[in-house]
Amino acid sequence: MTTPDTLAVPRPVRRILGVPTFGSAAWFSFYLIPPLMLALPLGLNSAGIGAEMTRPTSVLIWVLVCMTSWWLSDLLSRLAGWSLRRWQPWPWLLIVSGFLLNVAASSVYCPWLLAGFLQVSLVDLTPVVASYFLIERDLTDLAYLRTLFIAALPGLPFWLLGNYFLERFYGLPRLSRLTTALAGETREGSADNSLAAAELSTDAASAPKPRFLQRLDRLAGLNVSELVAVEAEDHYIHVHSRRGKELVYYRFGDALEELRTLRGIQIHRSAWVSIDGIQAVEERGRKTHVVLITGERLRVSLPNRGALLRLRQASAPA
Repeated sequence: MTTPDTLAVPRPVRRILGVPTFGSAAWFSFYLIPPLMLALPLGLNSAGIGAEMTRPTSVLIWVLVCMTSWWLSDLLSRLAGWSLRRWQPWPWLLIVSGFLLNVAASSVYCPWLLAGFLQVSLVDLTPVVASYFLIERDLTDLAYLRTLFIAALPGLPFWLLGNYFLERFYGLPRLSRLTTALAGETREGSADNSLAAAELSTDAASAPKPRFLQRLDRLAGLNVSELVAVEAEDHYIHVHSRRGKELVYYRFGDALEELRTLRGIQIHRSAWVSIDGIQAVEERGRKTHVVLITGERLRVSLPNRGALLRLRQASAPA
């Protein structure tokens, strides 16, 4: 059996912009808290269109406007990312583009929102409201566009800050290229790096099947192709697979020796992952994590970072 000099792995399907799972802490932290933080001061101080409204009405309309603006900026950013995915643009460019597109769209949806409030008698037709509807909103007029974007410019730092916190605290790429495809890296081949370097087989089907798979109960009959990761826990190992996870009494050192012929890599002194089981690699400062296809995240130790696979943005189409 010959071991290839490079780790040639297919580029995984990935998103340019990370999207938090609906209902998760990240989702609430990004889609609800920031727009509310932006809306409440405006509404409580009866800013802008709320100047002649009651305070509850002012708060309500500003919450609706800020929520719509925030969510639409995100939607337009992700649509831009999907449209331009072939060129793999920088995420921060998409974030800024989504904000600017939303500002242009606000000249359409904001009057409609205010008209809806008038229709249900939540807002009175005050002089301020009447003058708002008299504004000529011509998106082909450069003077109007200049005024529109200057008025919306203070919201841009807040929008960028919200995206930064989503990336910083939840590891979702929003402003920088955190989630990347896997690229090949030449192996050192030295004995000192034997535990950190990937040990691949040219044909997984012909490789010896690890003996610990025979001890599986709930995952009985698990194939090597379904194996995602193996993680040590005291005298046990956690077997991660496409079908789920199971705890087995087994020495991790023995399991690691049996895994050497498979397409995988040891990322930590107590964790091994299958190359095909890696969905993405996340890096925040000096901390690196592997995101498995099961959605779980495993830490990568500093000595094994180089042997894992250097992170790079896949700029060329597959």
